[in-house]
Amino acid sequence: MTSTSSNSPTSLPTTIAFILNRTTDDYFCSFCTTNQENISIPIWIMSVIFLIFVLLLKWLIQGFMDVETCHQKISTLEHENIARWRLLEDERKQSWVETYQQDAARMVKIRDLAASINTAFEVPYDTVDFEEGYAKAATFIHEMNQLHDLMDEEFLEKYCVDSSRLEKNADGIYIPPPKFGPKHIPRF
Repeated sequence: MTSTSSNSPTSLPTTIAFILNRTTDDYFCSFCTTNQENISIPIWIMSVIFLIFVLLLKWLIQGFMDVETCHQKISTLEHENIARWRLLEDERKQSWVETYQQDAARMVKIRDLAASINTAFEVPYDTVDFEEGYAKAATFIHEMNQLHDLMDEEFLEKYCVDSSRLEKNADGIYIPPPKFGPKHIPRF
């Protein structure tokens, strides 16, 4: 056999054998030099370093993409929360308006009842006959009961009327203060 085949392989098996039998010096590159010494790094180490660099770069890009996705999700959630908050505010306002309208109607009734009760006090009873006086007294009691139903403690406290200053009779009905009338009822 000639020795020329060992330097230039021609078939696949001989090529593989040629690659495996070569010394490690043939696989080193000599581009890194420090202290005037030739430091060689094997290609497989360079490949591993390059692969690690690519993976780190991919991880970094993926991290930036994840951050951007998080920002988009947070922005979407903020918009949804703002929309929900506005809807709740609208519902609260609507509820408040309905309550306000009901309370305003209740105040009008209280004002009218108080005015009617005040006029009942102003009638001189010695000039009224028994039937008329009885009818006025029955109306007065009925109006006082209605006034009691309208002026519960929660309503009085809500509109800054100190219910502790109002006296109750034996039936637990609030007795209006003297000259309790329209000018004493809070208005909107």
